[in-house]
Amino acid sequence: MFEVREKSVILENGNEIPLVGFGTWPMKGDECYHAIRKAIENGYRHFDTAFHYQNEDAVGRAINDAIEEKKLTRSDFFVTSKLADHHKMPGTPTKMIDHQLEKLGLEYIDLYLIHSPWSLVPTEDLLSMEKKKDASGKLEMIDTPLTETWRELEKAIKSLGVSNFSSSQISDILKICKHRPQMNQVECHPLFPQDELLHFCHEEKINLTAYSPLGGVSREIAETKTKNFEFMKNETILKIAAELEKDPAQVLLKFQVRRGIIVIPKSANDERQKSNKDLFSFDFSKEQLAELESMNGGKEGRGWTEERVSHSKYFPW
Repeated sequence: MFEVREKSVILENGNEIPLVGFGTWPMKGDECYHAIRKAIENGYRHFDTAFHYQNEDAVGRAINDAIEEKKLTRSDFFVTSKLADHHKMPGTPTKMIDHQLEKLGLEYIDLYLIHSPWSLVPTEDLLSMEKKKDASGKLEMIDTPLTETWRELEKAIKSLGVSNFSSSQISDILKICKHRPQMNQVECHPLFPQDELLHFCHEEKINLTAYSPLGGVSREIAETKTKNFEFMKNETILKIAAELEKDPAQVLLKFQVRRGIIVIPKSANDERQKSNKDLFSFDFSKEQLAELESMNGGKEGRGWTEERVSHSKYFPW
């Protein structure tokens, strides 16, 4: 196991990452910029972005402005970004790291993840978000071997991880890597706690970040299966929150961090940002924890499934 401090985790490579970070999807532009500036004022130092989010410029601008105005340093922040699924052609990953660093306006990225195990054929414009489709209307897959992408990334950056990968896919990388994966970022919440994957990752000294820690995806995404579990109205969550005199969101986030899982909730609201970080002054009773664990919905507990890429041989679900 790696070292878990009260409010942070020490990765195997020695980097320290706050257990409570700030997710930025799907915010863009000024909305994203101002939310991050507020988050920095509220003590957040870990920010999660990606090429697909199309907000790296706003994330970097907020961090750089805070450094200049608040006399913080770059080393005070932990920034995660990701390689897009259409940027895996040989030679492209390295180019995209340079492009993303330029968009962020930062000298380095603290943790760089392969956003997904599947790979799409890129359009002529690598910076476009357009997806190529075949004659039947399906997204065109290139299915670049995961190990090939990993080997190329290792030449450009040492602090690497993955997102949406299965344990078997991570095992394939572990067989060939020089720099071990430091992170797997996946959907994780009481209905979908990822117990088996968490156990595997911890055994391999790989950390886990939970996206959608407050429940299913509420945003509609074309050709994608999503569910919204409305955890803020869930009877079990509300009951435990009332017993602890905490918000439902705090119950959901505490469920993760007490398991050593990093969370990246998103909110532009000042009070919610503050309460989302207030997770270390309380804990669950054995009975409350048992109630949360009993919510496990198995495969049906997943809130997001990229069905539009299910024909990829690297589809993990």
